[in-house]
Amino acid sequence: MTRILSICLAAGCLFLTACDEPFEPKGPFEERLVVYGLLSTLTDTQYVRVYTTYNPDGFDPFTNVNDKQVGGATISLVSAQGTLLYRDTAITRADQSRYTSDISPYILTPYRPTPGATYRLDVQLPSGKTASGTVSVPDRGSVSVSTVHIVEAPGSYTEDVRLEARISAKTRGLLVRMYIEFEVSQGAVTELKRVEVPSRVRGFGESEIVEATYPTLQRRVSTSSGNLERIEFITFQREAYLTLLADFATAYSGWNIKRKRAYFVLWQAEPNLYNYYNIVNGFRDEISIRTDEPDFTAMDGALGIFGAMTVDTTFYTYRPQ
Repeated sequence: MTRILSICLAAGCLFLTACDEPFEPKGPFEERLVVYGLLSTLTDTQYVRVYTTYNPDGFDPFTNVNDKQVGGATISLVSAQGTLLYRDTAITRADQSRYTSDISPYILTPYRPTPGATYRLDVQLPSGKTASGTVSVPDRGSVSVSTVHIVEAPGSYTEDVRLEARISAKTRGLLVRMYIEFEVSQGAVTELKRVEVPSRVRGFGESEIVEATYPTLQRRVSTSSGNLERIEFITFQREAYLTLLADFATAYSGWNIKRKRAYFVLWQAEPNLYNYYNIVNGFRDEISIRTDEPDFTAMDGALGIFGAMTVDTTFYTYRPQ
């Protein structure tokens, strides 16, 4: 018993001694290279941005007003077709509330990645530091509309707009967006307008406030079948579609309105891009505050992301009104 008491007293003394040491919530700082690279079939200009991490004087990162962009890097895109070099450029920063310098990305243009191909991004700094990452671009996909009659005449039926998306086996996350193209005319003025359709609305009704929800990137749920997979659960609420049509008619009251085409846009993200998106956005909710979000990197020798997405569009032309 005496021995146990002695051990407890010794532990207590150590605890009290430790309390005299100042608490430092910031750990040791190590400057790291940060690389953001994305390949997209949506555009013929591909971007890479290179930074270093920074250590703010206090605990608020926004007190740092010097953008830690890295210039003079050699950036290569390597594939089975050969090696292409990015070049540096400057883009005027729209929001200069924190950083006043231009944005200095590296660009590769004109170039679109090949769906299904594998690429390696090599980054070499003047200091000799290097980083690299590899990505496989999703194969082409497609969207088909199971309920064309709802797209054509939503007020005459009770079903939702149902879509089927065929996606690549390389795809981890997908997003399907629906747009309506209108032709509006008044006198000699004729314009084309494109508006995105919400996937859901709440409070649908003349006397209620309508809250619209738009599609976000979601993890695939289908099983593989060859090189393509089939997704059969994508829906756009009929009420959301009707709400958009009513809102557009109100906004252009007095104009002659014609529906011209519906667009169904399929975005496919491979694992690097989806995992980065999921870590950045996955813990956001209205109830809790998470402070244990892990660092994510898809680069060897650096923090950051080298990802790819494939974008395909299906069009539906409305019958003459």
